[in-house]
Amino acid sequence: MPLLAGEKLGPYEILAPIGEGGMGQVYKARDIRLDRIVAIKVSKTEFSERFEREAQAISALNHPHICQLYDVGPNYLVMEYVDGTPAKGPLGLEKTMEYARQITSALDAAHSKKITHRDLKPANTEFSESNPQFSPDGKWIAYSSDESGRSEIYVTAFPAGRGKRRVSVDGGTLPRWRRDAKHLFYTTLDHQLMAAWMEAKSGALEVGKIDALFGGLVDYDV
Repeated sequence: MPLLAGEKLGPYEILAPIGEGGMGQVYKARDIRLDRIVAIKVSKTEFSERFEREAQAISALNHPHICQLYDVGPNYLVMEYVDGTPAKGPLGLEKTMEYARQITSALDAAHSKKITHRDLKPANTEFSESNPQFSPDGKWIAYSSDESGRSEIYVTAFPAGRGKRRVSVDGGTLPRWRRDAKHLFYTTLDHQLMAAWMEAKSGALEVGKIDALFGGLVDYDV
């Protein structure tokens, strides 16, 4: 019987259903002890041998493109919740190759542990995008995405979504525009404030020199 929002499964509060497969349902939930959002895969029956093998396989892997296993219940797995969107086509060649490298890297890590993925499909491949910031003129949107395997800063045209450019080099988050849009600020993953020169040319936004300003930031505004 499907679980409803607000029901408890051990120390986890069910928030919403997010998927269903041959083995059972998947729910978005909250770990009430850690106040952490998780994904819970609930078996349709008591823990089967196949379900146990899946838990053992996931726990044996540690890779940026493979979700982490947090906990195991009598008939459920508690995993990392990836707040992203399934890959959708058609995709350009560059984007296709980028996703393919991420997926094959994860598969290689699994194969090195003698684990075979038996349900590879677009719905099982996701990336997360966050921190959207519009440019002062509203023509561009800067955001962070982990599609490369770690959080980086990207800029794309709005609303057309063309002319996408990666801004950061060694990781980045929390983009902020200068009021004249000539600089895009962001923080590195070790909390250093960076400033990237931005210049619009023939309908495209070019990324210029990137300067390191100062470190020690957790959040900021400009």
